[in-house]
Amino acid sequence: MINVLIVEDDPMVASVNKRYVNMVEGFNVVGIARNADEAKEILKKKAELLLLDVYMPGKNGMEMLKDIRKNGYRMDVIMVTADSNGGDIDEALRYGVVDYLIKPFEFSRLKTALLFYKKRLEITKSGQTLTQDVLDSLIKNKEIHTEDKKGFDKRTMDKILDTIRELNRPVSAEDIARVVSISRVTAKKYLEYMEEQDILESEVRYGGTGRPATMYFYTT
Repeated sequence: MINVLIVEDDPMVASVNKRYVNMVEGFNVVGIARNADEAKEILKKKAELLLLDVYMPGKNGMEMLKDIRKNGYRMDVIMVTADSNGGDIDEALRYGVVDYLIKPFEFSRLKTALLFYKKRLEITKSGQTLTQDVLDSLIKNKEIHTEDKKGFDKRTMDKILDTIRELNRPVSAEDIARVVSISRVTAKKYLEYMEEQDILESEVRYGGTGRPATMYFYTT
């Protein structure tokens, strides 16, 4: 179980984020802090991941992030802010945040961030020798960018990818069509596009009867 500390001054937002985090398997919220001072007390508990808001009364999230790095706390940080200023984002990335979410964000986006973080921990702590492909997937955190692709809806794409992760096994177009409630032709189109983008891989499986089935799985 990955323990998460939420640092957010808005009680309603903090409550929603707590519910979101706890909805993702493998994550547990160990506390909510309204500011940096409260967060320091909760940091004494075991927390591997911070969901850290930038704008708070008193010391802001960026200042807290710098203190965390300066004082040697061994935890990762996902920054959350309503400000999309490029300079602030660049500074946060330089201080090693694992992701940066701009408010308002959907549950699917937070879920993607958490699942990728979980995947990274599982791989890096497994003791296995890492190949270049595995390292590339960890460093690049492959995302789906479909805004400029006609005929593709990002929400449908996210739902398909979430389904593949949750099933945790190779899936066919028929599987996706049934679970996501879309046609097989549409499911096939999305799966093939994600394979072209190196988000998914595929293999052909031959059964005893019937035609071969193309199975898709998440790139690791």
